[in-house]
Amino acid sequence: MLPRVSCCLIFALAGSLIPFAARAGEADLDPQYRAALRANRQRMAAQYQSALQAARGGCRNAHEATLKWLAGLGARAEARELLGELRRSERGWRDLDRLAALVDGIAPVKPLDEALKPELSRRRAAARKQLAPPLQDLARRCYEAGLAGFAYELVYEMLQADPDHAVAHQALGHVRVGSQWASPFAAAQLQAARTYLPGKGWVEAAHAARVQNGEWFENGAWSTQAAADAKHAALANPWVLETEHFILKSTSSREQAVAVAERLDAVRELCFRRYLDYFVRGSAKQATGLLFNQKADKKMVVWFMRDEAQYRSIIDREVKSENKELLKRSVGFYNTASGASFFYSYGPAESGFVFRTVQHEVTHQILGEFSRVGDGPTWLTEGLAQVLEYGVPQGDGRLALPPRASHADVRDAAELRAGGKLPALSTLLNMPRERFHAEPGRHDHYLVSGALCRFLIDHAHGAYAADLLHYASDCYRNRAKQGIQAYVGLDVAQLETAFHAYLDGSRADAPSAANERRGADARRPGAFGGPASVRGRTPEAGGAEPDRERGPSAAAGNPFEQDEAAKTEENPFLNPARLASGGGG
Repeated sequence: MLPRVSCCLIFALAGSLIPFAARAGEADLDPQYRAALRANRQRMAAQYQSALQAARGGCRNAHEATLKWLAGLGARAEARELLGELRRSERGWRDLDRLAALVDGIAPVKPLDEALKPELSRRRAAARKQLAPPLQDLARRCYEAGLAGFAYELVYEMLQADPDHAVAHQALGHVRVGSQWASPFAAAQLQAARTYLPGKGWVEAAHAARVQNGEWFENGAWSTQAAADAKHAALANPWVLETEHFILKSTSSREQAVAVAERLDAVRELCFRRYLDYFVRGSAKQATGLLFNQKADKKMVVWFMRDEAQYRSIIDREVKSENKELLKRSVGFYNTASGASFFYSYGPAESGFVFRTVQHEVTHQILGEFSRVGDGPTWLTEGLAQVLEYGVPQGDGRLALPPRASHADVRDAAELRAGGKLPALSTLLNMPRERFHAEPGRHDHYLVSGALCRFLIDHAHGAYAADLLHYASDCYRNRAKQGIQAYVGLDVAQLETAFHAYLDGSRADAPSAANERRGADARRPGAFGGPASVRGRTPEAGGAEPDRERGPSAAAGNPFEQDEAAKTEENPFLNPARLASGGGG
């Protein structure tokens, strides 16, 4: 067994978890009770930015002292390097311009003495470390106020400030392996003398050098990586990659399979981080044992095929839906009957679309497999998946959601409202599954559902996010007896008014739609290749219901990753002729 830090440490962070986690369903739909909880969240959410700035005070003072020390030594190069990092990490610090003037005024300029460089490193690390205790206190306050997602984010900031912070690592379920921290799965791999190689995954440490040079070791023999990829290109012998939460079976190249596996865990992390209230809902015992990382009873299975022919073949083999032909025109789906998801490598790898498909369908899979009972109204299930579909990788590999003005569904819904074509909220909330997926309007139903869920997550500084996720949790467990209105304390008219204001605000925050479209047109690739497709999801009751066709978005690009946004701006799989004919690939 790997040693864990004492569980009592985490309670210093989490405080009392029971108040917002214990009650569920009809028992906590008393309007006064929910209003009191929401008011408490809203007060903390409104104070959050100022509290965060205050928490950074000691760290900033220490950094300022270091800059003055460097200025006194004439070390302009090191001072400019530190100032550049502070501009990235300490956004909103009003003194940055004053400190920039200090750095620019350094004279005479001298190289920093080599003997003082260790002192500079010590000062910088000590300054960062000062940030962890106040962040921990703020995380505790957020958690006690019912803002679990806020606390989750702060845990990562604590680790950036102090990479060895035991409480933060324990909150994320990490264990110590020698002098480092790792997830339980990674820890087991390290203890087995395995190492992780980009594009290769976990391999025997003793084999790492040869594997990096293009060889592969399997079943006691070496081969080239190309030969190994060819060996595993058949459905009868796929690559099988295990991650913390998934088992991926893939006939694509090892490199592509590893990239998909990495994205699967990133989607799961984003889903857990953004939808944490969904997972802790209704069980005080679960909440206190949950920390910020719920371990699943079993790992989720995902298939990723190298081409459409294999994808169509595995649908025949693995799926019992009566409408297989419709599924064969998809590029990915989650099958609730088997609990698995299925995808194939559509188009060139750099198009990025396949990852958006994965993020959407695997969100369905994570939420569905966690509850294993029901799902809820279609606007809710599809809206929650739509929100996470647009997550984009950051430098650390985690996914981040674009701000509302840059989220494609929010912008598209704002355009519909501006053009007088936004569906009435009362219609969307009560829309049967069959009508939701029917034409005309299917595309709009998806994007407006995504925009609505994103609005409820953002509204009032995030104070309503828990209401949405409590409702989702009750729906997925078949215990929601009332609609979303009872959970948010707003009737449909009030909800629609606030939603419209949110969409109007997103337009005010963004460039004009015309400029966005011109920018998008300038960046669109000429052709993608491959068949035109839609995506699908098979409900357990049978009968395939594909997700919406992915038509062009009004989005100009994702600010987190401009290159990927440009390549996925116009998705090529809306082909009315092919859909009408039901043609294959």
